[in-house]
Amino acid sequence: MEVRQIPWGGEEYEKMLELRTELLTPPGWPRRKIDPTPEKDLYFFMAYDDAGEAVGTLILMPESETQVHVRQVATQPRVRGQGYGHALMAAAEAFAREKGFKRMVLDSRQGARHFYTVCGFTVCGEDFGRPDLRLTPMDKFIG
Repeated sequence: MEVRQIPWGGEEYEKMLELRTELLTPPGWPRRKIDPTPEKDLYFFMAYDDAGEAVGTLILMPESETQVHVRQVATQPRVRGQGYGHALMAAAEAFAREKGFKRMVLDSRQGARHFYTVCGFTVCGEDFGRPDLRLTPMDKFIG
């Protein structure tokens, strides 16, 4: 298992776009191509299995000098429960702390709330979203 920060653009980034589309498009929704242009200033992380295949993704989006938003965390179904998600979160947290961020925030899908709680996040607001996609705001202070 390996987690790497990957640069915007390039071959690894293109693989990440494909993986995000595959893992994060809800069933029955049309798949659409992600426009990479607005993502130029974000931080990207990918998890790789022992064979070198990309199996997980995470994005950090700075919102201020002290706060970063965790987005699009996902792993391949075949590796869930094997620590890849936790490894992605740990790498992102270490990176955010190194960059001087003090707070990490995210909007959790209902099925992932326990995972983020185990990672040290707490609920910090009321659920929101559409009836078919409810999100819970969560945060973690890291510095």
